[in-house]
Amino acid sequence: MFFTIKGIREYITEDTKNLDLSSMVKLLSKWALLSARGNSGLLIAQLFKGLAFALNDDDLLGPKQFVEVLIKTTEFAYGSMPNPQEGTILTVVREAALGAKEAAENKPAQLIQVWERATGAARDALAKTPDLLPVLKEAGVVDSGGFGLVAFFEGALAYLREDEVKVLEIETGQ
Repeated sequence: MFFTIKGIREYITEDTKNLDLSSMVKLLSKWALLSARGNSGLLIAQLFKGLAFALNDDDLLGPKQFVEVLIKTTEFAYGSMPNPQEGTILTVVREAALGAKEAAENKPAQLIQVWERATGAARDALAKTPDLLPVLKEAGVVDSGGFGLVAFFEGALAYLREDEVKVLEIETGQ
């Protein structure tokens, strides 16, 4: 995941910083795929692909678009893995999508409310990853890719709330 994000950053120039959201997201999707390393990196690439798909030519990321981003990301990610495994980042993104969808069904849904619910669902799913993968339980850890995804969601949520970004801590119950 780190190398994928690092790779994306290397493509960003002064010229690309002035693009509209839709154009930038399409480029991010391309750059993420070119830079993807490992399953977590591939999922980040699928996240940007889902974002590009959901935004299409819009320049607004609202609650409806965010739900679509997570649903499409889940579909793209499961479809891109040769052997999808539960208890991984895949489980975390799927549960985030379900949480976001549930929150968006409450009217009127605000982006921050939907993002909060997606983040909470992702955090809960991450905490359960050791119960789904024996190797994680044996090591007493959560899935690292899922942890990175939750950190991504938490950081974005802090930005939306205009809060200070904090170090992410996850309790595994062990």
